[in-house]
Amino acid sequence: MLHAVIMAGGSGTRFWPASRADRPKQVLAVAGRDPLVKATVDRLEGLVPADRTLVVTNRRQAPLLREILAPLPPEQVVAEPTPRDTAPCIALAALLVRRRDPEGVMAVLPADQVIGPRERFQAALEAAAGVAAREDALITFGIEPTFPATGYGYIRYGKKHSEAGGISFHRVEAFTEKPDRERARQWFDQGGYHWNSGIFLWRAETILAEIERHAPGLGEVVAQLEAALGTDRWEEALAEHFPRCPRNSIDREIMEKSTLALIAPAPFRWDDLGSWQALPAHHQADEGGNVAITPGGGSHLDLDSRDLVVYAEGKHLVATIGLAGLTIVQTGEATLVCPTERAQEVKEMVELLRRRGREDLL
Repeated sequence: MLHAVIMAGGSGTRFWPASRADRPKQVLAVAGRDPLVKATVDRLEGLVPADRTLVVTNRRQAPLLREILAPLPPEQVVAEPTPRDTAPCIALAALLVRRRDPEGVMAVLPADQVIGPRERFQAALEAAAGVAAREDALITFGIEPTFPATGYGYIRYGKKHSEAGGISFHRVEAFTEKPDRERARQWFDQGGYHWNSGIFLWRAETILAEIERHAPGLGEVVAQLEAALGTDRWEEALAEHFPRCPRNSIDREIMEKSTLALIAPAPFRWDDLGSWQALPAHHQADEGGNVAITPGGGSHLDLDSRDLVVYAEGKHLVATIGLAGLTIVQTGEATLVCPTERAQEVKEMVELLRRRGREDLL
C-alpha cells in the first residue's frame, strides 16, 4: 500500500516575520486560501487515505497542526521530541510505516510546496510507487531548472532505468548541495541537471536498510526505537533516543551515498516558495504589478507604486506611495521592509536577531 509522510517541522525562516517558531511557513496561507500543510494533505485526497497519512512535526507545532488538519486523526500527527533534520524525521516515519505495513511504500513530501495540477501529481506518485514496490529503489522527482538557482540542491541524471505511467526513470549520477553562482550557471548551461524537489518514494524497508548501511549513527538510534515500538515504553524511548540522532538531511545521509537512487523529471508544476519573492506567481497582481496578501482582514492601499509584495495581518492597513520593487511584511510584533530581490536575505536577519538575543521575535 501507498503511505504518505508529510514533513512539517521546519521553521520557514525566509518568511519571517510572518513565519515564527510556533507558527512556521507551512501553517500560513501565503499561496491560497488554505495553510500550505492543509493544501499538501488535500492534494493526496483520493490517492492516500487519512489513516495512511503521517504528518511529522515537533512538539511545539503539533497542537496547531492537529487543529489545522482536523479531521485527520490526531495520532497521525507525530511529534518529534526535538528537530533533527530530514534524515531522522524520515527514519522515524519509516519505522511507523513498516510496523503497520511491512511492504508499505512511502511518499515523502515537504509540507510547504505548491504543486499542481493534482491529477498529474497523483499520477506521477502512482507511477513511482509502482517502481518502488517492485524493486529496491530510492526515487525522487527532479525539477527542470529555469534559471541558475543557488538556493536548490542539484541532481545529475544518468542512463534511463525504466518507464512507468509515461514517466522515464533515470539512474542518479550525483546529488550535489546548493552551488555557488558560477557553478549554478555552468550546470544550467550544460544541462543534464535537475533541481532536487525534496519529494521521495521508496519502500519503508528499503530506506531503513539504506540507513543501516550508510548511516550507522542514525541506524543505531533506529534499532533502539524499534525495540520499544508497540510497547508502553515507546514515548519514553522516543524522548530518550531520538535527540541522539545525528542532525543531517536525507540527501547527505543517504541519497549522496546510495546506489539505488533514481530520478524522474517531474510532470507537474512545482514551487517550494523559497522566499517572499516567490509569492507574486501565486497571486493576482493589480495594474501596477503589486501583490497583497491580507489574512485576518488586513488591507493594502496604494498610490502610484509598482511591483510590491505586501503582507498585512489582522486589521492592519499598509499604505504605500510611489514605491517600487519592495517587500513589506506587517505582523503584530515586527515589520519587514526590503527590496524584493534581496528577500532571500531574510534568513540572515533571523540569524542577526538570534545573535542579538531577540528570541521573542523568532
